[in-house]
Amino acid sequence: MNRYHLARVFVALFVFSAFLVSAALVANAATYTWTGGGGDDLWTNPSNWGGTAPVSGDTGRFTSTGGGGDIDTGSATDTWGVTLDSGADGYSILGSGTLSGPFAYNTSGTNTLSTTITASNNFALTGGGTLTIANGGRLTRGDTMSLNNATVTVQSGGQFGGLQSDGSTADRLRIESASGTNVVNIEAGGLLGLRNRLHMTGGNSNFTTINNSGLMTVLEIELNNDNKRLLINDGGETEVTRVASGGLLKEGGDGTIDMWTSNATLALRGGDATVDTLPEFYALTGGGVGMDGNDFRYWDGASYVTFDSMTGSDWYTITHDTDYKGTGQAYTILQTQAIPEPTTLALGCFGLLGLLCCRRRRR
Repeated sequence: MNRYHLARVFVALFVFSAFLVSAALVANAATYTWTGGGGDDLWTNPSNWGGTAPVSGDTGRFTSTGGGGDIDTGSATDTWGVTLDSGADGYSILGSGTLSGPFAYNTSGTNTLSTTITASNNFALTGGGTLTIANGGRLTRGDTMSLNNATVTVQSGGQFGGLQSDGSTADRLRIESASGTNVVNIEAGGLLGLRNRLHMTGGNSNFTTINNSGLMTVLEIELNNDNKRLLINDGGETEVTRVASGGLLKEGGDGTIDMWTSNATLALRGGDATVDTLPEFYALTGGGVGMDGNDFRYWDGASYVTFDSMTGSDWYTITHDTDYKGTGQAYTILQTQAIPEPTTLALGCFGLLGLLCCRRRRR
C-alpha cells in the first residue's frame, strides 16, 4: 500500500472515529433536575443536581421543587440545554458565558435570565409566566422564537433577539397563541432586535401588547389572519428597517397595528406598506394624512400604513430624515404631536380675535 492510499485510510478512520464519539455523546446526553442542595449557586456543583451535574450536551431542568435562587453558569461557552417547567419560579440564571444548547420555557412562574442563551432549537415561551431578560442577558435563536401566552420583560442592557452580525440567519418572533394575550415590555435601555419579522398567527382572539420604552427593530411586521391585534405603546423607538416580501407592514386579514402615547416614533425605511382598507377612514389629498378621531393613515399612491384606535386629541405627522440616527440612511418617520381639539382650537381663535379688537378700540 503506497503512502497516498495509507493517508486515505487514516483519514477515513479518523472521520469514522469522530462520528462514533459524536454519536456516543448524543446517545449519552441526559437531563438533570436542579435540587439546590449544594450550598452554593454553581451549575457545576454535582450536589446541586442530586449527585451529577450536567456536562456538555446535557440539559439542566428547573422545576417548582428546586427552590428558585441564583444559578451561576460561569464564564465558559457550553452546549448545556436549559428547561424551565412545572411551575419553576424565582430562578435567576446568570453568567458571563454563552449557553448554546436547546431551550424550553413552559412555566407560570417569574424567572430572570442574565446570561446569553443562543438556543440550538426553535423554542416557545409558554405557560403564562414571565421571563425577565436583564443585566446583559440575551435570548436569541437563528430561526424562530415564539410567544404563546407569555410575558417577556427586557430590562436595560438586555436583548431579546439578535440584531448582531454574528450569523447569516435571522431571528423571527412568532406570536401564535390560539387565544389569550402576550406582552413584551421593553424598558429604557432594553432591545427587541429581530433580523427577520414579527409574525402574528394562531387563533382569532390573539392580542399582543408591546410596551416599548427602549428600542424595537424589526425587518417586517406581519398580521396574517383576521382579528389579530398588535398594540405598540411606544415611548421609545420602533424601527421597521427594510422591505421584505413586498412590504414593510403587511396585514392579510382584519388585524390592526395600533400605536398609542403622544411621543410615539415609528421609522419606516424602504418600499411600500400594504394593509387592509377599513371603511371608517377618510382621506385628504393623495400623499397626505387623514384622521377621523380614531384612525390614521399615511400613504403614497395606493400604499399606506394603518394605525387603528388612536386618541382624537393626538395628531400625527410624517417627517423625512436623510440620516436617521446617524445611520447614513433615509427614513420616513411617523411622529405624534398633541394639538388642540377642533373645538378648543376654534375657541382659542375667537379669543385671540377678541383681544385684537379690544386693542384697536383702545387706540
